Amino acid sequence: MNSITLQDLSFQLVKRPVYTFLENGTKILIPGKTALINPETGLPISVVSKSYEIITNSEALYYGKTCMKTLFDIKNDSDIELFNIISPVRLSFCHIDLISRQNRFDVFEDEYLPFIRITNSYNTSFKLSFKIGVCRSICKNGMIFDEEAIWFKYDHVKGAKRKINFEVKKDEFTKFINDFKSDVQILKESDLKYVYSFLIFCKALGLKFVINNSDPIKKNKSKEKLLTYQKIFHAVLSKYIKELGDNYYSLYNTITELSTFGFVGEPFPVLSINSRQKRAGYWVKSFSSLLSNVNIDYDEYLNLSKN
Repeated sequence: MNSITLQDLSFQLVKRPVYTFLENGTKILIPGKTALINPETGLPISVVSKSYEIITNSEALYYGKTCMKTLFDIKNDSDIELFNIISPVRLSFCHIDLISRQNRFDVFEDEYLPFIRITNSYNTSFKLSFKIGVCRSICKNGMIFDEEAIWFKYDHVKGAKRKINFEVKKDEFTKFINDFKSDVQILKESDLKYVYSFLIFCKALGLKFVINNSDPIKKNKSKEKLLTYQKIFHAVLSKYIKELGDNYYSLYNTITELSTFGFVGEPFPVLSINSRQKRAGYWVKSFSSLLSNVNIDYDEYLNLSKN
């Protein structure tokens, strides 16, 4: 994780007009466009339309705390803790994770914490949103639930702030947690098919390695990347097998650890954390369902018969 703080995210955006230059040096204003500048660094963050209404990170944090108080029946801000911040160096977007330790729960002998992820951006890469996730307390491995417990709509157009409205579904959240516990139990009780483990991992996180590329340079790079990821994966999986046993719960923890912390040497891992943690959440539900309902045909599940 990076060391970005809430204070870093609380800067006031500066708006500047956007110009271009013709070949003869003439300076021309681009109508309807505005550049957003971080005054702390002097660097541009994005170019947006003039009708684009900004919601600041501080405002997003306020709404996130409001959601959390409603969902978890929290009375005071002092019961809400900052768990993690995910943001690139330019601070063009952020994911802010908030937890309340009074809502922790146990799965087997592991303590888990539910969290709310607040997502906001200044470069249109993300809409303002709030998602529910869980993390294993001892190692902070996290995943995001695919379902919606918090309904929230915000269109970045003038006047949208006046229409902001929440719908927080407490019953849905309780169902998520109970379903998660059941899914984890299935993973824990199912023997790991080690020979397929790396392929299942890649499918879970959408990792692809183009090792048949006609360009020899790209082909070699893909092979090197594949070998590096395999080495890291097997090292992490072996660690969890020793701790938790030869089961799919060990694979789950491998998936969530590498979703959360990325791979050594991976460029810009901060860009992938959110999407990978959402994929991890989907995998838990979908794969535990497969384990409970059928004898899995791994060749079919992994599309190996087509290769």
